[in-house]
Amino acid sequence: MPAPTLTQNEIDQITIELARQTNLVASLTQAVPNNTARVAELAIVDGGYKKFFDYYNTNIIGKYDAERKALDGQFINSPIAEADIIGPATLNTTIRTTPTAPSTTMIRVSQFDGTPLVYTASNETQGITDQIAMEVALVSGFGSGAGLSGTTRTASIFNSASTSINITDSAFNFNPSINDVFVIYSGGDAGIIRINSIVDGGEIISPYTQVWGVTVLVNPSGTIASNASLTTFGGFNNTERTSKVASNSNLQPIMMSLIASLETAINLRISQLAVQTIALNTNEDPDAASQISSTLVNVSTSSSNLTDYLVTTLISDSGLTTLSTERGVRSPQISARVSQIVNNYTNQTENYYDKRYSYANNRGNTASGSLRLQKVAEQAEAAITSYKSTAEDSVTSLTNILNV
Repeated sequence: MPAPTLTQNEIDQITIELARQTNLVASLTQAVPNNTARVAELAIVDGGYKKFFDYYNTNIIGKYDAERKALDGQFINSPIAEADIIGPATLNTTIRTTPTAPSTTMIRVSQFDGTPLVYTASNETQGITDQIAMEVALVSGFGSGAGLSGTTRTASIFNSASTSINITDSAFNFNPSINDVFVIYSGGDAGIIRINSIVDGGEIISPYTQVWGVTVLVNPSGTIASNASLTTFGGFNNTERTSKVASNSNLQPIMMSLIASLETAINLRISQLAVQTIALNTNEDPDAASQISSTLVNVSTSSSNLTDYLVTTLISDSGLTTLSTERGVRSPQISARVSQIVNNYTNQTENYYDKRYSYANNRGNTASGSLRLQKVAEQAEAAITSYKSTAEDSVTSLTNILNV
């Protein structure tokens, strides 16, 4: 069966449509580079606004945020970021700052004003708290226990994950109390526990048993098998601490563990002082030059003192006095610096939270924002390219049918 034949009327109309689509392709071909140039122009405009947004958000507020987190562990879990501007600019309603029409102004979420805050223990203040605890434990222990005998033994394993321990004594009906502290030791390993609950076995004759709910204060290095011994721990005297040798050899692992924990606390402080140094050196707050200079001196002094201390980690009376003196100076410095930072967010020559929001809205405003205008131009470019492709397909189709 022969192929259909076009009528003259059909040929004429197809020819007219082919000319129209060809002209449209030519027009769109010219429009693409024009729109590309427009996108580039708007990107330059937005780049100017972005410089100011980054200045307030990253170079000032961000530096204060990082410094405060290192000082006392308080920080914003989801800080304002570029995504909070791109969202409104692209009308992405899943982004927290995108307004609901007819509103065009970006939503001023709480993070623009530095809330809510969350906490991390990786900070200098926590390091000082941990450091004090270890200093006190080396001198005075964790408190004392009573009511046991030399024949009291564990009847279950003990390790760093223990939350309960079985205790037995074949000859003595022991009588410890809640919050009593004991050392459990065997085979050169030892750890310290505090009793937080006691379940008496109820025996009136030997062997006497109890189950203790415990908090591990000092971890053993491994797992201590059952039948381990128990003793009290009231700290080490100056002679022991000077030589770093416990007179009771069973307590030597405890001394070494406390020293290691003390060094861990000090190293935490040193690492957070380093974070503060970076934040201070890169903070561009024009009103805070004097504050930053004096704060850097304080940070450097503490860092140097702690680093020097770790060379030998002296835990004698004189060594611990060195730590106490440094802490006595540094702790009020931390409190004062946190107060300065909180003040500087809003009470410098400019309110930095306000300026950050203003430049964010200047970019992401859904009607007039510089980034919004750029995104509209980008969308137009994509649409023109798509229309051009469709028109080109139409030209090909129309040409083919005329050539049948």
